[in-house]
Amino acid sequence: MVRGAHLPDPGADPRAWAGALLAAVDSKDTGRFLEFLDEQAVFRFANSPPAAGKAAIAAMVGGFFDSLQSLSHEVRGAWSVPGCVFVEGVVTYVRKDGRRVQIAFANVLAISGARVSDYAIYIDPSPLFAP
Repeated sequence: MVRGAHLPDPGADPRAWAGALLAAVDSKDTGRFLEFLDEQAVFRFANSPPAAGKAAIAAMVGGFFDSLQSLSHEVRGAWSVPGCVFVEGVVTYVRKDGRRVQIAFANVLAISGARVSDYAIYIDPSPLFAP
């Protein structure tokens, strides 16, 4: 997807839409990721306090991206109902020390129009931060 281009319809093909969203995450491109969110979006990662609004989300996500060498998502399933997309898969993190960590995740994304208004990531990140 080109920056500023029309976003795909999450309800039409939720797997392709989730793939495009997670490709932005995997590229660690905070700006491209934010294009998927509405202005007042709320973002939650595991048990971390939620970030509300694009500026707070950019700070949270950007800091997380900076803490990693890389990350990549494998989408195993994506489903939609009106107003919501569910995504399930495995994320592989490569830490700054080179250690690879794979963790299962499930995302629940409330959709308003074609943008995410509430983004919840259900994951146990403790293996990522283990010594």
